Amino acid sequence: MVEYIAGIIICSRIDSRRVPAKPFRLIGGYCLIELLASRLTESGLPVYIAVPDSDLENYLFLKRIPRVYIEYGDNESPLERMYRVAVKNNLDIIVRYNHDKVFADTETIKNAVEDFSKSQDDYWYCDKITKGAGFELFKTPVLALAYEKSKRPVEHITYAVRAVTNKLNSVQVSKDLISNHRLLIDYEEDLTLIK
Repeated sequence: MVEYIAGIIICSRIDSRRVPAKPFRLIGGYCLIELLASRLTESGLPVYIAVPDSDLENYLFLKRIPRVYIEYGDNESPLERMYRVAVKNNLDIIVRYNHDKVFADTETIKNAVEDFSKSQDDYWYCDKITKGAGFELFKTPVLALAYEKSKRPVEHITYAVRAVTNKLNSVQVSKDLISNHRLLIDYEEDLTLIK
């Protein structure tokens, strides 16, 4: 029996210097954020897209995807948005996924959440999987501590969490998911490769 509540949170925003309007760029007729959210729902976990107040209207169309929820908050702080989503939805475990990734191995996510729930760790990172499919796991108390200790808007959630805990570990992944390939959307040319 599951004794925890887990959810996937994607902090997303329209503004991007290297790839303007990145989450809404089209791949096969679908927006990147739409592809990612749809794939992540296959994990069986709810998917929350945490967006800046100023971007909310642009993301509302994603509510048509079952088990995808749009949340909004501080324009400058993804950490604040993630923390507010976790608290509002009573999450014990947060799976953090970045919107510049379009690949998701939902079986790895499910297994990692289950294993993480049994661990004494606060934070797990997935650094061995192919770049573009990685994710992080946080327990809400460590996210709360990172939020409380932050004195300003925090863009890089990972650094804020690592600053408040040493109870961390790496997610174990299947060997067939490990490669030197880079499948992120960081630059315009990445879109060409993914298409």
